[in-house]
Amino acid sequence: AEIYKETPEQHAELIRYFPKPIDAIDYIMETFPIVKRKDIVKYGGVYKTKETILAMYNEMVAAIQTGTPYKTHLDPPPGDNKIRHGESSLKNLGKALYWILLILKIWKRAISREVLENTILLAYNPALRRRLGNKQKHVNQKHNIKYHNSPEIVHGMDTILSMLVNTKQIHISNHEGIQIISVIPNTKQSIDFSENDIKSVKESIEVVKKLGEKNIRSYIQNESYDTVTF
Repeated sequence: AEIYKETPEQHAELIRYFPKPIDAIDYIMETFPIVKRKDIVKYGGVYKTKETILAMYNEMVAAIQTGTPYKTHLDPPPGDNKIRHGESSLKNLGKALYWILLILKIWKRAISREVLENTILLAYNPALRRRLGNKQKHVNQKHNIKYHNSPEIVHGMDTILSMLVNTKQIHISNHEGIQIISVIPNTKQSIDFSENDIKSVKESIEVVKKLGEKNIRSYIQNESYDTVTF
């Protein structure tokens, strides 16, 4: 697997949506609707889990500003091997926003969620992109893999797409059970996409067009690749 490194453009996009760390915490807590619903019922309309976490964050900020040692409320404490996490969730959000907006910009039209995910996978897997780019489309190739029954190739898409809809970056409609995604007209996007990323996406789109938007997943499933996690 290739090691992913965040670019300055992706970092800038992250800061655009989350100017302060607490803004990101607030957003992330709103992605747990079941927890929120249960809290509201149990605590008389209060999302207590969110308020508790925000309060703890403010305590940590105050401790840093005053030089007072912070006493955690958590047991086990942060850093315990049992509760360690991998790559920062915030970096994943910035990375996803960057790539999805870039792909939609280059497609220049509405595309299905399946096509979006296939394009993302190809952009992240240059070896897969090259192999499929060298294949010839089979005249009688049938789209025999149902999207909803196929293995998940891009993890975390629901959260990212919801965020883009809520910030009025994209619009999602439903056509016969298929999610159709498009950029909202006149959306201001001051993102500086890197030339290498633009090249990767353009090559990925050419592969999708060559093998067919409805057939590409069938070709992908016959190949080895690294899934993408946002």
